[in-house]
Amino acid sequence: MAMGAAKNTIVEEYGEKYHKSRRYKTKIKGAQEAHEAIRPTYIKNKNVSGTSDQTRLYELIRNRTVASQMSDAILEKTTVKIDISTRKENFQAQGEIIVFDGFLKVYKVSTDDENGNGSSTLLPPLVKGEETELNRTEAVLKFSKHPPRYTEASLVRKMEELGIGRPSTYAPTISTIQKRGYIIKENRPGKTRKYDFITLKNDAIKEQVKSENYGAEKSKFFPTDIGMVVNDFLVENFENIVDYNFTADVEQQFDKIAAGKKVWHKMIDEFYKPFHKTIEKTVETAERNTGERILGTDPETNREVLVRIGRFGPIAQLGTAEDDKKPQYVSLPKDKHLETITLEEVLDLLKNAGNGRLLGKDPNTGKNIYARLGRFGAMVQLGEADDKEKPTYASLQAGMTLEGVTLAQAVELFKLPRTIGEYEKKTVVAAVGRFGPYIRHDSKFVSLKKTDDPLSVSLERAIELIEEKREKDKAKMIKEFTEESSIKIIKDRWNRPCIYYNKKYTNISKIENPEELTLEQCKEMVGFTEAKPKTKKKSTAKRKTVAKKK
Repeated sequence: MAMGAAKNTIVEEYGEKYHKSRRYKTKIKGAQEAHEAIRPTYIKNKNVSGTSDQTRLYELIRNRTVASQMSDAILEKTTVKIDISTRKENFQAQGEIIVFDGFLKVYKVSTDDENGNGSSTLLPPLVKGEETELNRTEAVLKFSKHPPRYTEASLVRKMEELGIGRPSTYAPTISTIQKRGYIIKENRPGKTRKYDFITLKNDAIKEQVKSENYGAEKSKFFPTDIGMVVNDFLVENFENIVDYNFTADVEQQFDKIAAGKKVWHKMIDEFYKPFHKTIEKTVETAERNTGERILGTDPETNREVLVRIGRFGPIAQLGTAEDDKKPQYVSLPKDKHLETITLEEVLDLLKNAGNGRLLGKDPNTGKNIYARLGRFGAMVQLGEADDKEKPTYASLQAGMTLEGVTLAQAVELFKLPRTIGEYEKKTVVAAVGRFGPYIRHDSKFVSLKKTDDPLSVSLERAIELIEEKREKDKAKMIKEFTEESSIKIIKDRWNRPCIYYNKKYTNISKIENPEELTLEQCKEMVGFTEAKPKTKKKSTAKRKTVAKKK
C-alpha cells in the first residue's frame, strides 16, 4: 500500500521514468527487521501545519521516502581541461556532470562518511571547444585533514561493515570500553589558524591573509593513553584475537551452530586450547606495559625525560630512580598523549610543577606566589614547598590559565574562603572547592551559579541561593525521623523515592506508599548499625623511679 502510494505520487509529480520500485533488506545476519522505517502517513501531502522545526522535519522524512522509490541518478565522471592562451599550462577540474537527475530531483545526498571526503564536485554543463572567459582566479592555501573521529553512529556503521558483533552487542561493546577508560566521549574546542588567499581579477592580484577555525569536535570518541597502551599490548601478544576478521569468523561459526551445521563444543575446543597456551606464554614472558617513552634529556639538568602510565594516569618524569636526586613528576593534561607529546611540551609542564611559575610576592606576607599544576588541576601556591610551614593553595577559577594568571588575580584568590556576613545568627562563607565555587552556611553547602563570583557575591545573593536550596530540599523530602536524623526518605535526582543513609541511596521505587514506611523498616533495608559510643582511653599513671641512697 505504501509503495503503491509512493509510485502514484512520483509518476504524478515527476513522470514514469523517475519511478523505480525498491525493497530494502538489511545486510546484517540475524537481524529481526521488526521495525518499519519512518514514513509519512499520507505521502501525497507535501506540507503539514506546525512549527518551523516540525514542517522541516516532515519535509525531510517525505523527501527521503519519495527518493527511496525513485530511479538512480546518472552521473558522468569528467575531467575538464581549460587551455590558457598565453601559456602551455592549463587549468583542470575533476568532477561529475548530471546526465539524469533521478532521485536527486527530490533529495540531495549529504555525507557523514568516515573518510570525510564528501561527494564529488558537480560541474556545470560544458561543450567541448567552448570558449570561456576568466572571471576570477583564486589560490587558497590548503591543509591536509586527519580522518574524522568516530561518533556513536559512525562507529556502529564501521563495526557493521567489518562484521564485528551484531546489533544487540554494539551498544554494550561501546559502553564497556568507555567504562574501562579506554575511550572518552567529549567535545573539544577548535583552534584558529591563518592561511594565504590570493585573487586574480581584472588583471589585478590581491593578496590576503585570512583565518579559519579547525579541529573542533562535538560528541566524538577519543582514545585515552591507557586505551592505547592496552591496545598495543593486545596487538603484540594476541594479534589473531584482536584482528577484525576474528570476530566476524566467530559470528559465522555461531550462525552455523544455530543452523545445526556445527557442534558447539568442538568449536569452543578449537578456539580455547590454542588460546589457553597463548595466555600461559604471555604470563611467563610478557612484561608490564606502561607505555614508557623516552623523549630526551633536560638541557639544564642533563637528566632523562620520559612519559609513561603512572598510578593515577599518564605522567611525565624528570630523572630516574637510579639518580642521586629524586625524580620529579607531573600529570599530563587530557589534551596531551604519551605517543604525541614532545620534549619541549614536557619541559614546560615540569617548569609549572614543583613550586611552578613565580608570579611575585604576596604584599601581605612577603611570601612567593606560584602558578602550578596540582593533583586536581591548575592552582596558585603561597609559600615554598620545602618550607616547614605548609604552603597555602587556591584553585584557578573558570577562564583563568596557568600561563595567563597574574599576581593581582592570585592575591584575590587567596582571600577565599571569604566571610560575607551573617544570616540567622550563623556565618555565611564563600569559597572554592574541588567541585567549584560554593556558599557555606550552618555546616551546609550551596553551589554558586556560573554567573556568581565567590570573590564578589553579596550577602543578599547568598541568602537567595540558600533559600532556593532549602526549597529544593523540601520538595525532595518525603519523610524524616526525629528519633534518627541520619535516615531520611527523599527523592533522588531522577525523582524516584529512596532512603538516604550514610551517604548512600537505597532505591524504594517499587514500594507504593514510601511515606508510610516506619523507621524500623528503613533501618532493615539500609542495614543500619548503631554507632558505638566513644570511650575515653584510661591513662595509666607512670611510675616514678626514685634512686636509692647509698
